Amino acid sequence: MEQVMKILTPKWWLTATAVAHATVGTLASINWSDETAVVMTGFMFLTSITMLYAAFFTEGENQARLTTIVTGPVWVWFAICTALALTTVSGGVVYEFQSIQTAMPMTLWGLTALSGVLHGNWGELFSSDDSPSE
Repeated sequence: MEQVMKILTPKWWLTATAVAHATVGTLASINWSDETAVVMTGFMFLTSITMLYAAFFTEGENQARLTTIVTGPVWVWFAICTALALTTVSGGVVYEFQSIQTAMPMTLWGLTALSGVLHGNWGELFSSDDSPSE
């Protein structure tokens, strides 16, 4: 388990996912002639900024918990879109959520979320020791 914990370090996974998301997921696929696509890409790019903030300006359990909160819902979104075989059109490009196309992003986002779950010490967060007394 110690090796798994070393491999699944939130800072590393946040950085890798942020760079992949910013380059491949947003900037490389943008159609600059489609104003709507540019606006959506800019908004999606903000997720990378949030992940880089979590990677370099937080640490420990807070970093791990923020990792889970930022990346976990993205993995769930990919899973739902893939399960429903949804299709989206952006900038004239049709993207179909098929298993083969979503395998890499789901792996990347999933491992990043898992790194946060493993390092977040969630049991302590929900313990009754910190409950306010009457």
